[in-house]
Amino acid sequence: MTVAPYAYGSLNKYGARIPRLTPAASGGDVRSLPLDIREGFILSRIDGELDEHELAIVTGFDDHAIAECLRKLQDLGLIEYAQPPKDEVSQVRQVREIPHSEPEAHREDRVAFHPTPPPRSSDDNEPSSEAIPPALRRELDVLHAVLGVRTYYELVGVARDADKKTIKRAYYALASRYHPDRFFRKQLGRYKLMLEEIFGQITLAHDTLTNSRKREEYNTYLADLERTRDIEKAIRESFDEIIRVETVVVEESKAESVPPPPPPHVIEPAPGPSARRTPVPPKNPSSGALLARRLLGGRQLPPRDIGPMPSVSSLTTEQAMDALRRRYELRTDQARRAHAQKYAKQGEEALAKNDLIAAANAYRIALSLLPNDADLRDRQQNAQRAADKLLCDSYERQASYEEKAGNWKEAARNWTRVAGIRTDDAMPHQKAANALVRADGDLHEAKRLALRALELMPQDAATRVTLANVYMAAGLTLNAKRELEQAKQVLPNDATISAMLRRISKSL
Repeated sequence: MTVAPYAYGSLNKYGARIPRLTPAASGGDVRSLPLDIREGFILSRIDGELDEHELAIVTGFDDHAIAECLRKLQDLGLIEYAQPPKDEVSQVRQVREIPHSEPEAHREDRVAFHPTPPPRSSDDNEPSSEAIPPALRRELDVLHAVLGVRTYYELVGVARDADKKTIKRAYYALASRYHPDRFFRKQLGRYKLMLEEIFGQITLAHDTLTNSRKREEYNTYLADLERTRDIEKAIRESFDEIIRVETVVVEESKAESVPPPPPPHVIEPAPGPSARRTPVPPKNPSSGALLARRLLGGRQLPPRDIGPMPSVSSLTTEQAMDALRRRYELRTDQARRAHAQKYAKQGEEALAKNDLIAAANAYRIALSLLPNDADLRDRQQNAQRAADKLLCDSYERQASYEEKAGNWKEAARNWTRVAGIRTDDAMPHQKAANALVRADGDLHEAKRLALRALELMPQDAATRVTLANVYMAAGLTLNAKRELEQAKQVLPNDATISAMLRRISKSL
């Protein structure tokens, strides 16, 4: 299992917990830990950006299942939640000191800057009932919470085939209810910013859906988004199927197994130097030694002088137990091979239809039944590589659209997914780092991605500028200056790099 590197834990700006992977999740063999398939899948989805509720949305499991899984992962030391001070919860970005393990070339010469939280203003107060009635507050809370989930069509409240006139009519109805000017000079508290964000998204939806070119691009983006969700759902279902098939194999293996025989009855002879124990057949002819003989194919043990203690009956019981065990193992192997053959055939049929995702999932289930089958492993890996490319291309198209639309949080998430698949491609690493900075995201993760991009393309000036932006966002001005100076050596006449250097020099 491939997992992301260590990052510090925190709360997001809404107070929801964000699980972070610990060094144990990347430094050790996770497969040796007592994790089931579902827990391993959820662990693979922890990227340092998703909070607990978002993990439930992405994986398709309910919040309770996610909470139970995260509790186990935390007990195993694979994730952690680092609680920031209460007065920093409202800060979008959490600026921390660069760890001591950072290479000397990228270590700041002074302690990282921690911004002081701004003083609470009167806008932070709750609005009066006259300004915003309680029913409208609840409506705004719900609408604001789903801004990043609803499509533009759902946000405006129209069908996907709605014409421009219908979209405009719906937009004007929403504007009359949510336009900030409707609450001019009223004490809105935290709802002031909320209203601005809601109406801004409604206006963006209107402008996109009433422009033919933008609407076509958005529809393509939606198709990619829905295709990706279908793929992720199919992957989750394949893990559920692995658990189900394993249960079926166990039940089939037990179907004709026979319970072990009871201990044989013996007669104790009179004591003496040549005392022997003479076996006596059990009263029930269907158990004991007769059962052992039936399991051994009716073969009789040759008579022999067994000595004073271990009796013929005890030897027969051992062989009966061994026969039971061999029979159970044989039935288990037969059941595993039968089910593996069925899913391998499904994989071949899916490949014939060019359904790469279904093929990879079917081969994954088959390989879980026969993990040592080299041919099956090769077929699964080939199908998985093709499926990963298909998924990666979809993630990249989504990230490009989100980047263009200024949706930096989603762009960062999808560029990070692309980087996780194309591990030797500098471009998605650099773009993911840049998007994280623009989204006020995890700066440690942004630094890791930028350093990886720089490792892959050490002479790329744009990547050094991105790394400099990461350091500047963290308040590590000297680190940023060093990166910009090296970028200037590559592009000495670049006006942007020169302007950034001048700005940094004035701040030192």
